[in-house]
Amino acid sequence: MIRRFVLSMAVALSLFAFCIVAAWAQGASALKTRMTVPASSDIDQSASIQALVAKSGKNDWSSMKAASLEGFVRQVEKDSDGDVVIFLAGKADDTDTKNWVVAEVPPGWQGKSQDLTEKSLRGLLLKHVKVTGWLFYDANPGEDPSRGTPWEVHPVTSITRLQ
Repeated sequence: MIRRFVLSMAVALSLFAFCIVAAWAQGASALKTRMTVPASSDIDQSASIQALVAKSGKNDWSSMKAASLEGFVRQVEKDSDGDVVIFLAGKADDTDTKNWVVAEVPPGWQGKSQDLTEKSLRGLLLKHVKVTGWLFYDANPGEDPSRGTPWEVHPVTSITRLQ
């Protein structure tokens, strides 16, 4: 009888944990695919590439806030989910990936502006840009030890070449 109770409790706890993880994943997905442009009051004025790298803890920033980051496009990749991933550095010659911040443009945003298409974004390689979008904490960024911070701009809602 006790074994059956313990087994039932173990199954119930496992199902509960699964539901929590599934709800978190669904919530994270909803944050990454937001289709609203941040208002100026949504922008965290203290956010910068250097600040995101320096303060990279889960509670250091808010996924309910946005950022406008100035930096240099060091790399552009297409992710398996269709996102275009932009790697931003604070300095043009910074090759240390631990100093970079990831900014991602999901497919929904790629279709909203010519500036956000994969082709246009690839044309910004090594250019000075301003990226605006929502802050997002990627709790599992592919377990990539070369990343300086799990904080991203995801989704990017606009990008402007500065030079």
